[in-house]
Amino acid sequence: MNHDRRRARLILGVLIVISLLAITLDLRGGSTFSGPRNVLSSVVSPIQRVASNITRPIGRFFSDLTKINSNREKINKLTAENRNLRAKQFTDKASAGNAELLSQTLILAANGGYRVVPAQIISMSQSGFSRTIGIDVGTNSGVKPDMTVIAAGGLIGRVVSAASNSATVLIITDESFKVGVRLAGTQALGVISGRGSDVLDLELLDAQTEVRIGDELVARGSVGGKPFVPGVPVGKVISVVQTPGALTRIAVVRPFVNLATLDIVAVVVLPPKSDPRDSLLPKPIPTPTVTVTVTAQPTVSPTPNPTKS
Repeated sequence: MNHDRRRARLILGVLIVISLLAITLDLRGGSTFSGPRNVLSSVVSPIQRVASNITRPIGRFFSDLTKINSNREKINKLTAENRNLRAKQFTDKASAGNAELLSQTLILAANGGYRVVPAQIISMSQSGFSRTIGIDVGTNSGVKPDMTVIAAGGLIGRVVSAASNSATVLIITDESFKVGVRLAGTQALGVISGRGSDVLDLELLDAQTEVRIGDELVARGSVGGKPFVPGVPVGKVISVVQTPGALTRIAVVRPFVNLATLDIVAVVVLPPKSDPRDSLLPKPIPTPTVTVTVTAQPTVSPTPNPTKS
């Protein structure tokens, strides 16, 4: 091992001497020294190239180390910009959706003659069979307990309490919720009850009333429009319970409003001057009629065979 060290030191010393000699000859210049200088250059140049090939990656490595922090900052900045763009896209879509829901709710209110205060849902509470929502308007906007709450499509619930800038709404699916209804197109009356799920129970007061799947229901309305104004669409019958000998008729109803995607609502602060009856019910989508046109195909007469005489 000592022998290897001595040899390495000797080679290093020789290289240093050669390098110094080359520098001296280069500084002196002149044609006299051009020959020795060229010889030294041919010897040293390969050594310099090898050394350069060894040291260049090391230099780049340390240069890259100095740029790591700068590159990391750029990556973090681009990541943040990308995240902000995604958030803006989501917000724009949500805003567009809310604008459409608000527009549909205000159209329903205008057609029914209801004076309303628009509101956004700020909280939802679900405990057992209890269903309530919190909205961002209250007494400062004229909202009081026992006011009807609607959304695009129909009835949502009624206000049960109100603060200055917020209120709590008992929604239609709550187990304690009840509203008087009328079977659309008839004078048949009944009561809708929440059952703590996404469907409602209907009890028609006259067991002889004919009720079918697809029949629609509207709010009957309370005296003075509190807690319910008349004419608000409630839901559609999805099944009928057969109860022979019962004094009432039972059916299951699905609300018109999709409570799972609810975001924008409106509180009716003034009832209509007249009952809108069935005019607010969703209009049925016409079934397209397919017309088939039959075109007669021309018939080709067979060519008669020539008669041999």
